[in-house]
Amino acid sequence: MRKQYFKTLLFTLLINLLLLGCSATYPKTLSQNPKIDNDISIILLGIKGNKKVNYLQFCANELPCINYRFKPVTNTILALRVPMPKTNLKLNVYSAGHHGYIGPISTSYGYVPITSENITITKQGIYFYGVLDTDSASFNPVKDKTLIGQAKNKYVRLLHHLKPINFQW
Repeated sequence: MRKQYFKTLLFTLLINLLLLGCSATYPKTLSQNPKIDNDISIILLGIKGNKKVNYLQFCANELPCINYRFKPVTNTILALRVPMPKTNLKLNVYSAGHHGYIGPISTSYGYVPITSENITITKQGIYFYGVLDTDSASFNPVKDKTLIGQAKNKYVRLLHHLKPINFQW
């Protein structure tokens, strides 16, 4: 009985480590590191609402998931680096105002699941993804002209060599 318990525990720990390894990428936001390699595209994500966001997780058909950690922000637009290609990339969870963590049996705390749209990134450029509203924990894929203007003012010098793909400045 005790031997079976330890086998189960070891198996569970192994699976947890594998799952953590599948989502252990922490690329920098564009403002944290302005260098853009040839295999990187940029997605613009607006953040609005009273709750500050400090973590985003995007998942796609390809593993690993992409995790972003940064200083808490609200009412802004982020430029996020995405390695190419990505098929059906979508915002999966975020953390608002505090750090989320995974408990001993893969139970997560502090993460807010989000239903969002898929985006496929096949060529290098800038993609507008949408707006995360932290007050209603919702996602809106509509291209917000105010946020696009903010992105242009904030990032155009860093992104001068990339072209917008699914929107216009």
